[in-house]
Amino acid sequence: MADTGSVKETVQAANESVEQVVGEFRDLVTKFDGLVASGTASVEVLRELRDEAVAKVGQAKELAGQVKRGAGQKLRAAGAASSEYVHENPWSAASIAGGVGLLLGLLIARR
Repeated sequence: MADTGSVKETVQAANESVEQVVGEFRDLVTKFDGLVASGTASVEVLRELRDEAVAKVGQAKELAGQVKRGAGQKLRAAGAASSEYVHENPWSAASIAGGVGLLLGLLIARR
């Protein structure tokens, strides 16, 4: 079966990365708000902020791609492990599926 520890680690790392990117966006917005409130924002400073925002968006896109690739790899590994288990233990898998079907049928019949 899939290693749940590595899945949890992947999710935790993704969450930490997302929190970091969100924090950086918040800092950028705070800088922008401070400049606008002070009224001293020059065109050059605003361009620098825009460039920084574009760079942060690029980082966020790359992070999303990494998370997507990592999740896809984990899902494929879990699917392969499940397929392997079913092929090695067909009667166990059929019994589990039958039990789940029976429970669902009982729950639906009660309504």
